[in-house]
Amino acid sequence: MLEGKFNYLSWKLEEYFENLSSKTPTPGGGSVAGVTGALSSALLSMVGNFTVGKKKYKEYEEEIKELLCENGTLRKKLENYIEKDSEIYQNIMKYTKENPSLAQKFLKESANLHLDIAKSSLRIIRWNRVLVEKGNRNLISDVGISAVIAIATFYSAKINAWINMKYIEDEDFCKMVCKEFEEIEKEVKEKGKKVFEDVMKMIERR
Repeated sequence: MLEGKFNYLSWKLEEYFENLSSKTPTPGGGSVAGVTGALSSALLSMVGNFTVGKKKYKEYEEEIKELLCENGTLRKKLENYIEKDSEIYQNIMKYTKENPSLAQKFLKESANLHLDIAKSSLRIIRWNRVLVEKGNRNLISDVGISAVIAIATFYSAKINAWINMKYIEDEDFCKMVCKEFEEIEKEVKEKGKKVFEDVMKMIERR
């Protein structure tokens, strides 16, 4: 396997954007799915942190603290995927001709990575549902933005998984991944739409 490591997290934003826009395969759309997921997660944490410690929301404090802890772990994983996707892609490109069976392994690894990003986006949307009801009202717009970014993250992950499965020979594996995405998508659509609609109603009432 290749030893090359990608250190996007140590880059300045401008450097990442410049490399993303350049004529190089990495970083690409897979890495971006990790970025959007991490952004959605980080924005969710901001709302939670502005909720904890406020007398108005004291009855929800322990629940929000637990949410923040779980979401913090989730965000770190998504940040790791920003770089991990490029590492996997690098290995797919190397072994496609050199060792096709190993390339298949990395294609599956990539599909699984994006399935996990999809699952993570749903978790974020579920937490956004909690914050619509129990989060700091002054940051309700941030709850909505976190949710719509999470929705975009889900569909980015789906696209990335599908392009990998186009080349995966294991039909049973592909069926399993498709089934899981289908189940996740139903809830993403339902809960994501509800968060957006509720946030817009709350903003319009002001």
